[in-house]
Amino acid sequence: EILQNKPLFRPSSELDLLNKMCQLLGTPNDTTWPNGSSLDFVRKWKIAAHKPGELRNRFPQGGKSFDGSKVYLTEKGGFDLLNTLLTMCPDRRITATEALQHTYFSEQPLPSTEEDMAVMLCKIPSLHTKERSHR
Repeated sequence: EILQNKPLFRPSSELDLLNKMCQLLGTPNDTTWPNGSSLDFVRKWKIAAHKPGELRNRFPQGGKSFDGSKVYLTEKGGFDLLNTLLTMCPDRRITATEALQHTYFSEQPLPSTEEDMAVMLCKIPSLHTKERSHR
């Protein structure tokens, strides 16, 4: 959400959310999720088959943030962290503890200082303000 300055998904229903997740991450199958093709939501709601890879299209390497600056999260380590956090199979998804140990956090550029983050966050328009103005 921070990278795009908007929610990753804006579903209208639970089924719509599952479809949007599958479009972005790929529909679970027996390779990506053991017995994935027999999961209730795949069978019962007849989710269309989507190949993985759309996440990389959404966050291309060397992509830009909403203000045009470089998005380091989309570089190799950042994309791997994002991809493993969003893995649909819970047994294959990275844990919070593992995420904190990810190589992304030790790659250049190193994380910003608290002071730099405070300045940057002041420049980001609030999503809540936008949503309230649309009501």
